[in-house]
Amino acid sequence: MPQIERSSLMTLEAYARERPQFRARVMAHKKNRTVSLGDHMTLLFEDELTIRYQVQEMLRVERIFEPQGIEDELAA
Repeated sequence: MPQIERSSLMTLEAYARERPQFRARVMAHKKNRTVSLGDHMTLLFEDELTIRYQVQEMLRVERIFEPQGIEDELAA
């Protein structure tokens, strides 16, 4: 899986503008990567796009824009 670099992430401002379209794209993408195993278990096969979405959402929710904070999120 390609590594997500800080330079490849959107700024908070850019993400705010692009979020509705990006989110719709990721949700559609996740449908093809989800397998239900009965009533109580679902597997989601992550890839670069789904992880990128999670990182961008964490940065947005936590209002992280400082370089070290972004690096910490990428490391997590």
